[in-house]
Parts: sequence; C-alpha cells; structure tokens
Amino acid sequence: PDVLSTRADFLRQKSLLAAFKEQKTALLQEALLNLSQASKIRPLWPYYPLAELNLLVLLDAGAVDVQQKVEQIIILAPNERGLDKHFLELGFHSWVKLTAEQQKWMIARLSIAPRSTLNYVYSVAKSLNQAPVICTSLPYKKIKKLCKTR
Repeated sequence: PDVLSTRADFLRQKSLLAAFKEQKTALLQEALLNLSQASKIRPLWPYYPLAELNLLVLLDAGAVDVQQKVEQIIILAPNERGLDKHFLELGFHSWVKLTAEQQKWMIARLSIAPRSTLNYVYSVAKSLNQAPVICTSLPYKKIKKLCKTR
C-alpha cells in the first residue's frame, strides 16, 4: 500500500503543475484509484481516506462523494488527533457539501483542537469566506482573538 500511496502523492503533485493542466483531472482520478487500492490493502489506516478526500476536493466532486468519504473517516478514526488539521481544512473547503451533522462534528472537533490547529483552520476558513462559521459556533473565549471586528 505504501507504493500505491506514494504514487498517488506523485500524481497529485504532478497534477498541480502548470505543464499538466490539461491532464489534471485524469491524473487526480488515477491518484484516487491508487489510494482506493491502498485502502483495500490496509482498510483501517485512516490516512488513505483522508488523502482520497483531498483528491475529491481537488476534483470538485459532488456532495454525495464528499459526504461518504467524510463519514468513512469519522467512523474509521473518530479520535485520531493526527488527522485534525487537514481533515478540518478539507471540511471547510467542502463546507457546503457536508451534511448538517458532519458540519456539527467538524465544529465540535475544532472546539477541542489545539490552538495552533484552530489558528490554521481559521486562516483557511477566512480565505474561503467561512470565518463567520467559526466565529459564531465556537465559545467566545476560544475565538475572541481571532474574530475581533476592530
């Protein structure tokens, strides 16, 4: 599975290069296939589904596909703190595609995340015009420095 995962990483990086702009979708789909195969070999490893979610975001996949992958990650590793930073980042990239329950889960997870993760995810949310979601959902004590209006 490590070879498949490494190949998927290579294809993902290659798809982001300007020289391969026209092949981007095909490269990302091939990377997704590699990760899917890696997941079948090591089904309890949550980092493969997380990488698949990243590819789905890059492919601008439909809501159903994104929701299924998010649900798979939540079920597979509900307490895996190593996933938080990038899982929450991808969650905000796909915010409108998530179910209300998944959005609540993301906010609940963000509420217990370390300060560095909160700061990072807030910067991502802000760049996506999603900062109000964080500022209106988390306790004031947690977000007062981030969400100042002055």
